[in-house]
Amino acid sequence: MSEKQTNGLNINMIMDDILKESEEIKKNNVSASAEKEHKEPKYKRLVLLDTLLPGDDDAFAKAFVKKVLGKEPIDSECDAIKKKLKKFSDRESFVYDFANSSEGRKLPIEVVGFTKVYMNDLMSFDGMEFIEKCFLFIMQRRVDENARTIFYDKLTKGVTKEQMIYEFRNTPEGIETNVEIIGLEKAFKTQRTKRLPQIAKETLYSLIHVRRIRLELDTATGQIAALQRKCNELQQLNEDLNKKIDAETKRIDEEIRKIKDCEFTGDFLRKLNYLSSAYPTV
Repeated sequence: MSEKQTNGLNINMIMDDILKESEEIKKNNVSASAEKEHKEPKYKRLVLLDTLLPGDDDAFAKAFVKKVLGKEPIDSECDAIKKKLKKFSDRESFVYDFANSSEGRKLPIEVVGFTKVYMNDLMSFDGMEFIEKCFLFIMQRRVDENARTIFYDKLTKGVTKEQMIYEFRNTPEGIETNVEIIGLEKAFKTQRTKRLPQIAKETLYSLIHVRRIRLELDTATGQIAALQRKCNELQQLNEDLNKKIDAETKRIDEEIRKIKDCEFTGDFLRKLNYLSSAYPTV
């Protein structure tokens, strides 16, 4: 191979190495960017629920269009809002339903200040977004940096979302906001049962098994009692039958005795007649 070819080969190898390093740098930059975005999320603008509710339906519709949808209120859009509002029991329910819809989640705003939230809506989020939503809905504020680190660490170490929601709700701050989380108690009880220590699970299953055996024993005891009654009835029938057989045996023995007596009497008479004919009396 010539020196030129050797140099060309070296240049190609160097270019390949440069391209590989470039690709690696790009990947690292993307990862770093994603990590930075994860650590420093872009917050949405907060809208307080109380600023939407005052006034009549027309005032509410205008406030909703302006503050939530981010548009200047126009009559046609306000009329559409008022029409949809009639399907809900109150304005808060309407705002909550919209905020948790696919359309509402895409908007660059977050409505805070709800008096009740649904467990399933909180459970639909994952990771850091789950923690942020819990703070917005339960604490009714943004999550601070320290809390974000602490609770995200718990989440990655296996603490369930049900446990974390329960923990958020029962912090002093959660108790103060007093947000009703519909479905929390049922979900937490179910989760707590699933996470019982193994010995507690075995004890629980043993108790269930013992109860099942007890029911089976009660059933078997009833069946045995029924069989015992049948045996007693059969024994009584057997005793009655034996009595009848004994009576019949006695009757037959008596008949046989009578027959034998008759045979003896006949034989005696025959002998007496013979003697009478052989030795006639004078």
